[in-house]
Amino acid sequence: VLADRLTSPTTLDIAPDGRVWVAFQDGRIGVIDSDTSGVELAFQLDCDGSAEHGLQGLELDPEFESNHFIYVYYTANSPAPHNRISRLTVDPTTEDSILPGSEVPLLELPNLADYGNPPWHIGGAVQIGLDGTLYVQIGESQQSAQSQDLDSPLGKILHLNVDGTPAANNPYLDASDGITWRDYVWASGLRNPFASDLNPVTGQYFVCDVGQGSWEEINDATLPGQDFGWPTTEGPFNQQAFPNASQPFYAYSHANGCAITGGAFNPGGTTPFPAEYQGQFFFSEFCSSEIRLIDPANPAAVRVFATGADFPMNIEFGPDGAMYYVARGAGAGGAPGIGTGSIQKIAFASNLPPRIDSSPSDMLVSADYDATFVAAATGSAPLEYRWQSSTGGDFLDVPGAASPTLVVAA
Repeated sequence: VLADRLTSPTTLDIAPDGRVWVAFQDGRIGVIDSDTSGVELAFQLDCDGSAEHGLQGLELDPEFESNHFIYVYYTANSPAPHNRISRLTVDPTTEDSILPGSEVPLLELPNLADYGNPPWHIGGAVQIGLDGTLYVQIGESQQSAQSQDLDSPLGKILHLNVDGTPAANNPYLDASDGITWRDYVWASGLRNPFASDLNPVTGQYFVCDVGQGSWEEINDATLPGQDFGWPTTEGPFNQQAFPNASQPFYAYSHANGCAITGGAFNPGGTTPFPAEYQGQFFFSEFCSSEIRLIDPANPAAVRVFATGADFPMNIEFGPDGAMYYVARGAGAGGAPGIGTGSIQKIAFASNLPPRIDSSPSDMLVSADYDATFVAAATGSAPLEYRWQSSTGGDFLDVPGAASPTLVVAA
């Protein structure tokens, strides 16, 4: 546990120097300098954090060490409540605070009042592509029909340059008639695309879309121009009936969970996870408090990685190879979870020296009965065991004794 007793943490990212940047629903941005420092406040956005509104996306620039840029997606209060994509700049002299006045709005979405001030389905992850462009996932704000309307930003993945202009390879880009929402659209047909990750090695882009009553989806949005079907489809569907919609890469029913709220590819690191986890996509199942993983080359290969994850949300892998994740510690529905949240770290322990955790106890046995001694040890595999005994002189190896258990025959 890197930090606990937190209220409504939503997402995080890890800097090359190991600092962990944490976003909170109410617009706070904090930083963890070390495994024992806790979260220090770095900045406060003017943010509406009610219901599912708030600071939902935070991503460090790939050149963060030189330009100190952080990109955020949040619900701005002014001039009227609306969702905004902005760039912030970290103070290079402190490296753990954000320069006042450094916010540069890149894209302003419509006012929430324009579609009835919806409390739910804001979406909100931010990713940076291998070419340095931004991908931002926008929920449909309970306006499901707009997911299919290319002239609306709702229920879409928007793709833009870091200056806020539409990316050049967007599938519907046509600047000749002026810039409209259609020019920003990378993909459509999404409900509440709450989480995602873009593989830093292969460029594969997985988007986690929180479903309605039946299915949770992982969609492969690597290629442009895809329609993921909402509200017409949810989960697997008959392709002949909907030939223009893209099937989810993987979907699971609500008999096996209820909300997919985080996801990250494991690219390795300084002390990477074992080979069986390399390149796998890890995702958070909120309601079952599980972190699961799936093989990006085989959607049938799904298994549970961690249980008891305490309502997990965003997942990231740091430069140290460890997994970091947000544990909200409270249920869904925008509940604030006052003081219940935490930032957790899972690391693969490699090259640990052997350690005896439980030494064998003295035994008194009756004549004609064997004596069984048991020891327990931890450390990096393989562990080797050696037993020694003494009758009053030097300790000598017991021949053939090479397991955690030693049986001394009667």
